[in-house]
Amino acid sequence: MATGAGVIAYIDMLGFRERAKAADWSADKLEELMLDVGLVHQTFGHGIVNELTAQRREVTGEEVLAFSDCLVISLPGESSSSRIEGSFDLFVRHLSRLAFAQGFCVTQNIFLRGGVDLGFWYHEGNILVSPALVYAYEREESAIVPVLALTERLYNFLDRHPGRAAYNSSGDPMRELFRCYDRGGIKFHFLDYAGVCLSDAAAACSPGVSYSQTRWYWLSQHRDAIITARNKATEATIRAKYDWLVSYHNETVSSMGEPFTDRKIPDTIV
Repeated sequence: MATGAGVIAYIDMLGFRERAKAADWSADKLEELMLDVGLVHQTFGHGIVNELTAQRREVTGEEVLAFSDCLVISLPGESSSSRIEGSFDLFVRHLSRLAFAQGFCVTQNIFLRGGVDLGFWYHEGNILVSPALVYAYEREESAIVPVLALTERLYNFLDRHPGRAAYNSSGDPMRELFRCYDRGGIKFHFLDYAGVCLSDAAAACSPGVSYSQTRWYWLSQHRDAIITARNKATEATIRAKYDWLVSYHNETVSSMGEPFTDRKIPDTIV
């Protein structure tokens, strides 16, 4: 039996239920949905057995479980990796990977919502029992918008972690990795996947393509994905989720200045 205390995430695809119903008796739609589910699994590392991933999981203890469109990802606080670098850096890097994976999925027109908590889990074979998973699931349900939202206790744990003191204010991961949703009496912190993807754009540059061009291209993909999804939304409650993403995208672009301002989504779409 695998047991541990650490970070556990519950993630699923936005609109999966509706797409599954629409695929009833349609082989083409079902195949399209299956490809998207497979892409999400692959992006978050489910079933990946390459040497680099295997080595990372050996030292971190990370596990990725999947059923249909749902993913459960756990990372223990005690591992050979945490004993070297400390749990703060380990958790921050892990959450950054989740944010980067989410950002990639969005550029592929796959929107995700999830919750992330801190606590215990017990895993043996096909059985997983975890209070933290329950809280992560509840956080996902209450998140309203397509983000990976943190429970209050996980955010507070990181916010007050002694390992944070190793960073100065300009490089504070808490400022770079998280943003706060605060509307209509609902407040929570979430992974700023756009900020993470844009910051990591240098690592994703192709030969002959500059850092600025890579960021411009990512913003273009993000912009087009949101516009396409919003135009397809027929229910007001679903459209409201994409309206929020419009504001999230435009706030991100505004913080970057020139030459990215033309990547904003026009106000006329909302």
